[in-house]
Amino acid sequence: MCSKNAADRQTRRWSIVGRVTVWYAISTIALMSLAFALVDRSLGTMSASQVDRSLAEKITIVRKLLREQPEDLAELRHEVEWEWTANAYALVWLRVVDPAGNRVIAETPGMPKWATPVALPAPLAESADLAGAAQLSAPGGWKFRALCAEATIGKGPATGTRWVVQALMDFSRDAALLDGYRQTLAGVMALMVCSCIPLGWYLARRALGSGATMSHEIAKMDSSTLHVRLSMAGLPVELETLGAAY
Repeated sequence: MCSKNAADRQTRRWSIVGRVTVWYAISTIALMSLAFALVDRSLGTMSASQVDRSLAEKITIVRKLLREQPEDLAELRHEVEWEWTANAYALVWLRVVDPAGNRVIAETPGMPKWATPVALPAPLAESADLAGAAQLSAPGGWKFRALCAEATIGKGPATGTRWVVQALMDFSRDAALLDGYRQTLAGVMALMVCSCIPLGWYLARRALGSGATMSHEIAKMDSSTLHVRLSMAGLPVELETLGAAY
C-alpha cells in the first residue's frame, strides 16, 4: 500500500520546468489582460467625454438664449433647428420642450422618431453639472448619447418658468470603433494564450539547463570519481552553493 501511494505521488508531481511554464503563462496573460482592460476603459471614457462636452456646449448655448432673450423664439428656433452640428463624425439633435414633454417649442429637423421627449433621460437641475450623459440603444443597433437639462426662461429671482433642453448625439461610429478594438483584442489574447505556453517552456528549459547539467554530472559520480569537482563555470548564482558542495 505504501509503495502504491508513493507511486501515485510520483505520478502527480510536476517538473520544475512545467511549474515555471504555467506560472509564466498565467502571469503574462494576467498582466496583459489588465493592461488591455485599462486601455479599453480609457478609450471608452475619452470617447464618451468628448461627446458629452459637445452636448453640454449646445445646451449651454440654448440656456443662454432662454435666459437673456426669452421673448425671441425666432432666434431660439434658428439655433435649435439650423445651427446644429453635422459632420462626417457625428450628428447632434436638439429639442426644447415643456417640463411635461407635451409641447415642443423647437426641434432639430431629422430627430430620430424613437427619441420622443419621454424616451430620453430625466433632465438635470439647472444647478447641476452638465455631465454624465446616458448611452441609449436605438432600433437597428444605433447608439446614442443623450443629455437633458432644465433651463430657466428670463432673468431675476421672480422667474420660475422652466423648459427642458434635450440634446442627442449619434455615438454609433465611436461604438463601432470600440467594438472593433475589442474584437482585435480578443484575437490578440487568444494568440497570447497559444504562444505563452511554448515560449514559457523554452525559457524555463534554458534557465534550468545548468541544473540539468549538474544533475547529469552528479549522477555519473561513483567511488572512483569522488575526487573530481564539479565545474563552476557558467553556473547561476543560485546553484553555486550546491556546486561547491560537490
